[in-house]
Amino acid sequence: MIRFRSSRGPLPPAAFLFLVAAAVAGATMTLRAGESDAVDHALAPGLWEAPTAQGTIAQITVPFLHSPEMERRCGKPRLTVVADGSYVLRYQHPTNRSEFLEIVGTRRPVPPIRDASGNPSRLGTIEVLGQRVPYYVAGNEDPEILTPGLVLTAPGGKKANYVIHAGGKETWAKKQIPKLSW
Repeated sequence: MIRFRSSRGPLPPAAFLFLVAAAVAGATMTLRAGESDAVDHALAPGLWEAPTAQGTIAQITVPFLHSPEMERRCGKPRLTVVADGSYVLRYQHPTNRSEFLEIVGTRRPVPPIRDASGNPSRLGTIEVLGQRVPYYVAGNEDPEILTPGLVLTAPGGKKANYVIHAGGKETWAKKQIPKLSW
């Protein structure tokens, strides 16, 4: 199980993107059982002030994947763009903290998710833009769906890597993430 939270609450997009980027770079984290907050122990001091900024779609260098469905339900998403044009887009339901959708888009490759023994791991498959892809369970109190790095191709033929992270009772019950669009 993967948990993206800390004692400070849900990880901000900068921290989530840092964890994805660290995994892409081949970094590993050993999280010991019994630690009160394993994520805080794994993150370097100052990460919460990482050099990311709120940005605009124009600053993104990969095809922009988003969810009009989640925007209707949750309002305008929070967009974080980093220097290389990668982005994290987070939709958060205003009254139900467990209902969210987070999309990470990057040119960097994303390594496979492995279980504690190092084997590739997955719980099942879900549909993303018409493709069946594996998903994993994340979260503790409220189950969340997390995809591995997915190479997706936008209508213009441009490819990039994406990670989809979604939570909410409906998402979990239906094993279905909100509809995505380019």
